[in-house]
Amino acid sequence: MGGPNCGIPWPETILEGIGPDSIRGKACGAEASPFHSPQGYTVAFDKFQNVSIAVNREHAEMFTRNAWEWSAVPEASPQYPVLVYAASELTGLPVRARPCIGNIGTIPSRMMPDSHNAGDFGSFLIGSRHEWHLTQEELDNIQTDAHLDCRDAREGAVLIAPVKVAGAGIYMGDAHSITGRGEIADPILLPNPDDLPKVVRPFTDERQAFRALGQEIGIDPELNVAPLQFIGTGKDLNQATRLNPKYAKPS
Repeated sequence: MGGPNCGIPWPETILEGIGPDSIRGKACGAEASPFHSPQGYTVAFDKFQNVSIAVNREHAEMFTRNAWEWSAVPEASPQYPVLVYAASELTGLPVRARPCIGNIGTIPSRMMPDSHNAGDFGSFLIGSRHEWHLTQEELDNIQTDAHLDCRDAREGAVLIAPVKVAGAGIYMGDAHSITGRGEIADPILLPNPDDLPKVVRPFTDERQAFRALGQEIGIDPELNVAPLQFIGTGKDLNQATRLNPKYAKPS
């Protein structure tokens, strides 16, 4: 897509400093990050990569200085590691690890903007006023639904994807150390522990591993945490998982 100020499609960018404004258009110098998040955190893993802890600002900035090395971005991969954002919210949050791939599939049969090769983000192209506009029928015919964000797309699983161009064009990215089953919505449920998947059950045997990792990096993990389940409704799944502005603030 075009840069926010210069309007150049897929503009060449440079990195200046750290943080969410550090990715800038080479031609105009304006902020040109393709991804923004109101809140984020950076984690450190134990040597077994079973548990992780959200680090503080000092650690996040340390990772930023060697972002490509810490994130192990493939040498030929033209991308900026998300570590350059130096996100440091939720310091001390303990998080189990269950690696999975959020985006894996084959290339669509027609050029389209990055990350739109799916029914969710692809829907933004339907009826749009720029040159990448599509009809619903066109999107259905060319997409291969590569945007999974499914915790089961992990080591040991087999993924069968549609092929719409010669050679398939397999690609992957958006790796997660863990992911859940939904997004934030309105009502909040305190679920029965027996109904929870293992990755979000209250910590038991891992407590010692979290404490050992915390001692190693100098951060005390907050282990007295419990899961919350958010429930939403809407005309489709995308609408159901968006926070309703009507309930966002108390009246």
